[in-house]
Amino acid sequence: MPKDFSIKNFDSKREGLCFGCGCECGYILYLKGGKVIDVYGNPKVYPGMGSLCSKGIAYLYEGPSSPFRIRSFLVREGENFKEISREEAKSLIRQNLKEKVAVFVSPFFSLEDLKLFSRFDLYSDYEFVPFKPSTLKPWLWPQKKFILALFSEFVFSDVMLERFVIDAKERGAKVIGVSSLRDALLLKSSESYLLNLKELKEFLEGVLERYGKEFESLPSLVLIGDALLKSPLRNLTLKLLKVLRENFKVDYSIVGNVFRYPHRGLKEFKENLKDYESFILFGNPARYLNDQELKLLKEKFVISVTPFPNLTALNSRLILPMPLFHERDYLNLFSPYSELRESKRTLDFTPGYLEVLLDLLGEGEVLAFEEEEEISFKDEDVNLKGEVFYYYEEGLTPDYCKWFYLTYPLEGQRLLISQDLNLSFKDLKVERTKNLAKGTIFLQSSFEEYQPFLEGVRIGKLLKTPYYKLGVFK
Repeated sequence: MPKDFSIKNFDSKREGLCFGCGCECGYILYLKGGKVIDVYGNPKVYPGMGSLCSKGIAYLYEGPSSPFRIRSFLVREGENFKEISREEAKSLIRQNLKEKVAVFVSPFFSLEDLKLFSRFDLYSDYEFVPFKPSTLKPWLWPQKKFILALFSEFVFSDVMLERFVIDAKERGAKVIGVSSLRDALLLKSSESYLLNLKELKEFLEGVLERYGKEFESLPSLVLIGDALLKSPLRNLTLKLLKVLRENFKVDYSIVGNVFRYPHRGLKEFKENLKDYESFILFGNPARYLNDQELKLLKEKFVISVTPFPNLTALNSRLILPMPLFHERDYLNLFSPYSELRESKRTLDFTPGYLEVLLDLLGEGEVLAFEEEEEISFKDEDVNLKGEVFYYYEEGLTPDYCKWFYLTYPLEGQRLLISQDLNLSFKDLKVERTKNLAKGTIFLQSSFEEYQPFLEGVRIGKLLKTPYYKLGVFK
């Protein structure tokens, strides 16, 4: 193994963990004059083993010097923003931050933030499961001989993990892929099912009858995409998982976005907007709001904490610059695959939001909680009324203003969506394609009215139930 991978003229190098997703691959940064000039995957660290995905490279290499990067404190005056000093930002917060505060959590939110904000009401669009979200490390998945993958396309979340499912198949495993989108995992599965929401319900109800022999006789793994947990089929999915775990001792893993600390979900956030006067918002929750909710939010005192501009920042009173995960000491609270892992800062970033809020609020305490031993769910009847369904996922690197476009061949005629669904968005177009389940529309949740390239319509304006990633189009 070479001593150094980079052939560039660097003067220092630093190692850390990439937290652009839940994979937590190792990286090596090569610097000159304190600036990143090269980046490589660290071969000593699982699961990357020397590789990095394009999302990780974008955050590590391009993120720190991005022209879109927010680097100063900004206050809104009318429809414009002006730069203010740290002390002016502190004064504004001191005057306006009320006692009843809602905090919306997103990635790059770390343990320091949790200590600071756990005194307030926490919300997130990332899923919380009270039990252990994974029973097997991804690099051990190839040991399995039967894998049921339910909405588990890794390219939307944890890009580097798909290799382990493919490794299992190449070693003889039978891989069953199920989704509403003919994604990469479905294309590589031994057996695939392209199902809309109603068909998926029937499939889940028949899994034991269809694959009971495989679960009984083969070492098995069930992969469950977070879209299923953010759908009307959440409890049906968890009920199936509980049966498989207890009766067949299967291993499982949640795939995608989770936040490992108890919090309220997106539905409650929308319902409770009127109850708060002040908000501290990480990420881009405004994309989930309809016009009336967005207007209501803009009337409140809203602090947006973000590394890059977005719709939430534009509708906030104050914008605080946020470091990326490698510009601070960071403990990852968002991976379903590992215990909480920490990585030390490898780049500097000033000014920061944390110091400002720490001075005003003081460090708090994180309430302890223990993950439940058993999988829990609620028994409920699911009535899926409707014939048109939707499924949405993130873009590959939404925070970096780069959006992932499907690259699979599209077939059929381009039509205005209003011709099929009688919607008011006359200029919103869809593709007719065999790569989607019958009656299903695929959406990008990263699209919004404000973005540098190919602006779209936010899902909060388009959908009645944006807290479901998989739902009925109403």
